[in-house]
Amino acid sequence: MMKFNRGHMTIHMIGQTIGQLWVKIQDKFKKDTNGLFYNERLEQEQLKRKAFTDSRKNNIKGTNQHTKITGHMTSHMEDGNEDVIESKKKEIPSLIEFLEYAKESCVGAKVTFEDLIFSIESKYNTWVADGWKDGHKNKIMNWKNKFNNTLPHLKSITTKPNYAKTKRERFDEVNREIEARYECERQLQPSGS
Repeated sequence: MMKFNRGHMTIHMIGQTIGQLWVKIQDKFKKDTNGLFYNERLEQEQLKRKAFTDSRKNNIKGTNQHTKITGHMTSHMEDGNEDVIESKKKEIPSLIEFLEYAKESCVGAKVTFEDLIFSIESKYNTWVADGWKDGHKNKIMNWKNKFNNTLPHLKSITTKPNYAKTKRERFDEVNREIEARYECERQLQPSGS
């Protein structure tokens, strides 16, 4: 702190401040053109601190180095391409795409898709109804990760009066829809592939 208060110091000032320790630390100091001693790193930090405090004062006055049109954060902001990538992540899948992924995930998690089909469909419908947000009202950025994290918490829902189909009937229907989707994709692919 002595350095900040006094700036460059004579050997006499150093002797009064630290005494015999000077011999041990003198290699950390340089001599300026006037024969005064200073620590180069400490001086750089002092200049940085002064620049920072000056910039804060300028911000208060409204005379900082940045204009209001471009602002100081423009170099840190993402470009349009990043927005496109982000928007693709946020797209809501169709119910069939969601169920297809859920079926694959159930196999990986060693749970029975047929037992959870109503819970999975209910989870999808809830997320869609909430504007593609989870139960904590957070936007779902990566739905596949969100589903994989939700899967262990899903419980089997037995057939209720408001469901016209049993779990088995709904399971078979979903399988037919997934197969039909694959068949469409196969027909759209060129025969040479």
